[in-house]
Amino acid sequence: MIGIALLLAAALVALAVFWKELIEWIRRAIDKIKQIVSGVLAGVKTFIVRMSDGLKNIAKYYSKDKITNEYEETVTKKAVDENEVPEELRAKIKAQMNVEVDTTEELMLKLTS
Repeated sequence: MIGIALLLAAALVALAVFWKELIEWIRRAIDKIKQIVSGVLAGVKTFIVRMSDGLKNIAKYYSKDKITNEYEETVTKKAVDENEVPEELRAKIKAQMNVEVDTTEELMLKLTS
């Protein structure tokens, strides 16, 4: 029984670490994008994708150019160890290759909790 409790605690810690690192990565990327993009940041969407070289977190940032009023998309990618990805996200991507699985809703839930 103690072993199960320890495994559960380890899983919860790993899950918390994954989301914390993802949030920190997105915040750093937003700061960099604000320096590069001439527009106003309008939104962000996050995805996880299985590629030939492993899993990647992808963030797509949307900004509106102040001069042209057109929207621009800036994409950032970060390799992530499969063991660090929460089980529910691994289940969503399964063996699919090069398919972006939207994780924006999960991220928003973590940001608001």
